[in-house]
Amino acid sequence: MEIPTADIDTYLGANPFDADNALEQINTQYWVASFLNGPEAFANFQRSGFPTLAPNPFPAQDISGDFINRHTYPNDEIAVNGDNLAEAVSRMGPDNLDTKVWWDQ
Repeated sequence: MEIPTADIDTYLGANPFDADNALEQINTQYWVASFLNGPEAFANFQRSGFPTLAPNPFPAQDISGDFINRHTYPNDEIAVNGDNLAEAVSRMGPDNLDTKVWWDQ
């Protein structure tokens, strides 16, 4: 579906590009665009820190920060790939929501 030029101009007029806040603007828009792809929205938020979100601690587990750092391995992975999962856990740390991913150390 094509967006009318007038609508684009109205949006850009209300939300001008600000070079001093470019990373925030770009990553916030990317987060919005990833609405139907939760894992990608989560990963980009973890990478960039944008958008600025209210803390959302996970009530079922103790975590040290305001957000979880990663997802845990699913039960079917534990069942069918236990040896490799154990090797990964030995290198990265416990399989819990507080353990950071390799690029976020």
